[in-house]
Amino acid sequence: MQPKQKLDLLVIMPGGGYVCEGYRNAGCDCIAPYIGKSLVPRVLRELYFRLHLPGQSLWYNRQVLHNPCGNIIVRDPQSNVKYLRWLRANKRQARIFFLYGNLVGNARHILPAQIPAGIERWTFDRGDSIRYDMHCRKNIDCYDSFFLSKGETLYDVLFVGADKGRAEKLLKLQSDMEALGLKTCFYITSDGRYAFPRKKCYQPYLPYKKICELTSHSRAILNYCIREDESATQRDYEAAFNGVKLITNNRGIMQSDIYHENNVFILGTRPLSELPDFLRSPLRAVDADILDRHRAANALRELIESPAGTEAQHSEPNEKGVDTL
Repeated sequence: MQPKQKLDLLVIMPGGGYVCEGYRNAGCDCIAPYIGKSLVPRVLRELYFRLHLPGQSLWYNRQVLHNPCGNIIVRDPQSNVKYLRWLRANKRQARIFFLYGNLVGNARHILPAQIPAGIERWTFDRGDSIRYDMHCRKNIDCYDSFFLSKGETLYDVLFVGADKGRAEKLLKLQSDMEALGLKTCFYITSDGRYAFPRKKCYQPYLPYKKICELTSHSRAILNYCIREDESATQRDYEAAFNGVKLITNNRGIMQSDIYHENNVFILGTRPLSELPDFLRSPLRAVDADILDRHRAANALRELIESPAGTEAQHSEPNEKGVDTL
């Protein structure tokens, strides 16, 4: 899909995945932060960084320096403090956003207090924005170029996601749903290709396009949060865009612009026995203008056109995090 309009925006993140493709479809440039994609270079790079060996900048992808975009987003995975300092020093005229796509401490990323001066810190979650003195985004990037029209219903409830310590709870919930006569598809993957130990319930990684296809054949998707967010998540917006219902334990969605009780079943606030009736009830379509705000190109344009400025001070983190790749 060709973007309607090129954005003055470079996104720095590992390439090859659906997020990177979604950014490109929205009109952004997308460049990986480091060189070396195969296993051996990645292991060597990891050793360089973990052992604090000299010459770490040799691993930095110099394509970034030749990109003309005036705005740069750095996604939270893989970036370390030294890389951010190098980027800030070499792209003095650019406005740089460090974008948390996960709750702080729920992924392998540096903490907000570690982000160098001159780089803006942004999150999608209201709670994290207060806890860590960060900017909070109004709109989430939804990669609408992947979404499909509603197809024949094959499943009542769909879950696709990594374990992240919740596999046993998910399997219990699946069993309870099936006891109610619901047809489910729970697709649980490991937390990474090299994660150990491997559980029997793990299945191979699914491309995002396949997840969207499964979503188009489902009545509802399940978004089971590890730690309760205080805002709607990308998975919540995927349900709205795909015209399916949402089952979640995230009460923060009640404050979002896509919430309607006809469309969202919040676990813990009503008996699970009511789920079959909820799924059979009519879906209330989300207003088109609301969805339009969250289309990736529009949400990103809103971000880069927001008033510039970094935070006056960094609050101390109160969650665990890792300064790593």
